[in-house]
Amino acid sequence: MLRDLQTAAANLSDGVVFVAIPLLATSLTKDAFLIAGLAAMYSAVRLIVVVTVGVYVDRVDRRAIL
Repeated sequence: MLRDLQTAAANLSDGVVFVAIPLLATSLTKDAFLIAGLAAMYSAVRLIVVVTVGVYVDRVDRRAIL
């Protein structure tokens, strides 16, 4: 039960951040290209980090990680 709530909270906060970053960027600039670029870079960085960490976790002994 607690793990489900933690997962739900993490997913909700990810969604809020994903929406909030472009909204905050609109307060700094009105250029749609820059706002879209910021959102794309945020997604690209997260993708690169997730893939890199996933490869690391798959190759290292579980006991060493825990």
